[in-house]
Amino acid sequence: MAQFKDREEYEKWKAERLKQAAEKTQQGAQEASPPEPVRQAQERKAADASAGLLPVGELFSVSWEIYRRRFGPLVALYLISILLFILPLAILLGGGFALGMLLPAAKYVLIGIGGLLGFFISCITVFWGTAGLTLAITDESLGVSSALRRGWAKVWSFIWLFSILGFVVTGGFLLFFIPGMLFLVWFSFAQFVLAEDDERGMNAMLKSREYVRGYGGDVFLRMFLIWIIAAVAGMVPFLGPILSIAFFPYVLIYLYRIYADLKGMKTMHAFSASTGEKAKWILVSLLGYIVVPVMIIALVGAACLGPLLALRAFQAAPGILSPFLGRQQNPDVVRPANFSDLLGTWTGREINREAGWTFLFSEGHNVQVVSPSGEWYRGKASIHFDLGIADGAIRVPPGAGILDIDVTESSSGDYAGKTSLGAYSIYDNATLKLCGGEPGKTERPVSFEPVGGMRCFELTRTSGTSASYQAPQSPEQQMPGHQNSASGNGAAEARDAFKKCMAAFNAGNMDEAKKHVSKATLAEMEQSGMFSMAIGMLSGLNIDEFEPSAAGNSITFRKSEKQGDMSSSMSFTMVKEDGRWKLGK
Repeated sequence: MAQFKDREEYEKWKAERLKQAAEKTQQGAQEASPPEPVRQAQERKAADASAGLLPVGELFSVSWEIYRRRFGPLVALYLISILLFILPLAILLGGGFALGMLLPAAKYVLIGIGGLLGFFISCITVFWGTAGLTLAITDESLGVSSALRRGWAKVWSFIWLFSILGFVVTGGFLLFFIPGMLFLVWFSFAQFVLAEDDERGMNAMLKSREYVRGYGGDVFLRMFLIWIIAAVAGMVPFLGPILSIAFFPYVLIYLYRIYADLKGMKTMHAFSASTGEKAKWILVSLLGYIVVPVMIIALVGAACLGPLLALRAFQAAPGILSPFLGRQQNPDVVRPANFSDLLGTWTGREINREAGWTFLFSEGHNVQVVSPSGEWYRGKASIHFDLGIADGAIRVPPGAGILDIDVTESSSGDYAGKTSLGAYSIYDNATLKLCGGEPGKTERPVSFEPVGGMRCFELTRTSGTSASYQAPQSPEQQMPGHQNSASGNGAAEARDAFKKCMAAFNAGNMDEAKKHVSKATLAEMEQSGMFSMAIGMLSGLNIDEFEPSAAGNSITFRKSEKQGDMSSSMSFTMVKEDGRWKLGK
């Protein structure tokens, strides 16, 4: 223990000891405190954690500073990514074309193989470039070559991540858009998690979601702003594609800075999601892929089922079809309401058989058909829903309408009272394709080809609606006792004129014969037998040409008509056999 001479010496010693102790305490405190830069970083981190994400203006500014400093390597890596997609596809697809020129028989197979192989390789190489670009953004020390080297080591991890990410986000958008938007915000930083933390696949996506948790609104706002700016830049005329290429690295930097802020505010080391957690997200996304096809099938089914149910109701309730298909006689037979499209005279050929057929469709759904060889039919147009059904459905050629003919009279008595099931299609209101089965048969045409016993015709309209047409009369109605007073005088005058025409012709007086032709044929078409059938096809038009044969045993009647640049003509021949005139072949 120290000895002191007096009180003054003691006080001096005590002050010295206190001073030494104070200096020692101060030195210990200085050694315990962190260096100034570390302390500032800790204070800034604590302040960031309490304040939230960087303000939008500062985020743009910081991202721009990094972009300006790293412009060359990042744009180069992005261009390389584009080339890595285009080149393999172009080379292999072009190779397929070249080999196809040498081997024409396998041309399309070689092109297909080249295209598929090129696309597969391009998908791998483009992810290589994407991995390199992402790594160059997260690590500013990497150049182009070093980023590509490290990117190649992670290329399969990036392929796997983006495959799952695309599947999940697309499935979310299929679930009515909003889930997809949420998935996009939550999982947008998965590539940076893979690049920095080496978390892969679903782990990277779910870790990204954990970083975003609690900041979803702020993150969406910042992402929405950069999306709008990128979209506007891409729409600039002419410069849009160039601006998009230059701006894309900036977008990635911007997103990475958001990720870096989130990561700085949340400390997470190892992260591992359970199998059930991963499966939940896959199943939710899969639901989107199921819902959309089911909805499409349901809508199409409803659209198809509606008309079928309506048709069934129409058939069950007589008269309800009238507004749609014309006057209904019973639940299974109706008159076609669009019959007016057919009104008039049509001439043409029977496919694979003779030409010179004439069809006359007139008011009252009346139909007359005559061939140059003397085959003829009269009847009514109809639609029979109870006939011609195959496998529970009525089938006709694609785009065709139903046209059944209820035969009332024909050159063959066997067909009277029977129905020919048919179909038709009109092109440009001037060309008619028509097919029908033999009257009495129950098969319908399924194409406009003469197969399976069908007879098919290609016809051209030669006159429009015939207002002067009258329904054909039976032989009994043609007797004098059945003729009405309005038409009796005209018919008698027509027959008299025709007799004078024939007498003049037989006498060799052509000028005299020609005087009576028009008058005779115009009236006789309504009242006399076979001659009426022949000239009836002219439907109220005067004959303007009369050409007898040199031998005097036939007469050819012609009618020519011209409307603008269109011209048409019709003709028929009467022949004299055994002293009687009849329709010639």
